[in-house]
Amino acid sequence: TVIGGARLVKNSVGTAGIIVVLVTCFIPLVKVGVIMAVLKISSALVEPIGDKRYSDMLMEASDAITAVFAMMITVSILFIISIAIIIGVT
Repeated sequence: TVIGGARLVKNSVGTAGIIVVLVTCFIPLVKVGVIMAVLKISSALVEPIGDKRYSDMLMEASDAITAVFAMMITVSILFIISIAIIIGVT
């Protein structure tokens, strides 16, 4: 009974930890996603009225932010998987 209770507590703490990590990773992902969207929209709005170089610059910045966004998602997923593995091993 004691061992079963200890496993139950360990699993519940691990699940709560994964949820906290998900929430912690979600906020920066939303911020970077919004910045990426704003840059793409700005590029689309500047193109007809401004110089092509401005539009190209905004699109290139948006592409760079897209790469950062993809890396952040990948690192977040790997971090969550590693926490799940650590919880499963202990």
